[in-house]
Amino acid sequence: MALLSCPLQDLHFVEFPMNVLIISTDFPPLLGGIATYTNCLARQMARQGHSVEVLAPGFAGWREWDAQPRPEGLRIVRSRWGLPLLREFRMWMLGRRCLASRPDAIFATAWFPAGYIAHLLHRRSGVEYYLAAHGSEFQDDAFNWRRRVKSGLRFLKRPVFGKARRTFAVSRFTAGLLHDQGVPQERIRVVPNGADPRHYRPHPDPCGLKRKHGVAGRTILLTVCRLDAHKGVHLVLEALDDLCRRFPDLLYAVVGRGPQEESLHRQAASLGLQEKVVWLGYLPSGEVLEWYQLCDLYVTLSHDIPDRTDLIEGFGICFVEAAACAKATLGCRSGGVADAVEDGKTGLLLDPRPSKKAVVEAISNLLFDEPLRRRLGEVGRQRVEQRLNWEVAAQTIVREFGAKPQRAQS
Repeated sequence: MALLSCPLQDLHFVEFPMNVLIISTDFPPLLGGIATYTNCLARQMARQGHSVEVLAPGFAGWREWDAQPRPEGLRIVRSRWGLPLLREFRMWMLGRRCLASRPDAIFATAWFPAGYIAHLLHRRSGVEYYLAAHGSEFQDDAFNWRRRVKSGLRFLKRPVFGKARRTFAVSRFTAGLLHDQGVPQERIRVVPNGADPRHYRPHPDPCGLKRKHGVAGRTILLTVCRLDAHKGVHLVLEALDDLCRRFPDLLYAVVGRGPQEESLHRQAASLGLQEKVVWLGYLPSGEVLEWYQLCDLYVTLSHDIPDRTDLIEGFGICFVEAAACAKATLGCRSGGVADAVEDGKTGLLLDPRPSKKAVVEAISNLLFDEPLRRRLGEVGRQRVEQRLNWEVAAQTIVREFGAKPQRAQS
């Protein structure tokens, strides 16, 4: 399935401001990929002249978040968050009020509960609704109580996906999962995630940033992710001892937290890597940017784990953020990563379940070959500027809502 996103210079959009209602239970200050997706698309749609209303839960810290500057035309409506079912009922009631603004389209950034609320609002008002699909969130399994509940409600999938005018998959891999679950191919559009190239950009003095963060003279491997089992941090740790013999100044920096955090700390200690790994936890976006800018190589080895449908990489926004900073990237051919990393052009991809030897050799080859890293980073940056950015993604989605583009006249 071909990617939909087009270079900005190839599209001319008819003046057609739209009124869009976005429904999401993943929105800042909540962290995570879907929250980033929802926030970036909402802001870009507003910047492009559309009126955007976001219906989202009132998580802890929402007042401080909502007080920050945002584009004109973006309004956030918060629902009180509480007990299951009651909180979804509150969102539905607020959604009914949002219909008073006469939206042209309703966009739910996950199938449940946001998609089901959109479905109910469609039945009430007739307004067409659209879904986003990321990867694991529409898979059925029982690995935790939330997923057990969602799997128990899978009978709702058929009406929710069936009545949606379009479902936007973040990768070809995700599109394939949707098709396997019975969503007709003609109702699926692949719109990849992106990064903001104005925020994520190369720094003129990476060595100065290294001095600022106390890592001057070190060769930096960087991973930015939630610390889940499939993210492959343990694979890098396994390879690190061999790598440090080849690169004595090597330092592995890990940004993020998650359920595997304690296990990974124990693994690093058991391997004697305390001086070779720095655990940075969650960082403000500005500091994350600086670590992208100062690193020598970005690596996240998201990989396949048999029968773990809850642990799959739908796309991998981190790869695109690193590429926007002109950094070479290393990943695995797992999930939708192949849409985020163009093998041999913006980075390198290993097998879906790479061996220790493969990891050591791939990282070594990239660290030894600075011209190759520079070339991969430059092409990655160009790809973000032209295609893999939120501006293109927002324009592509709004086009499906009804703002029909015309090819620019040469």
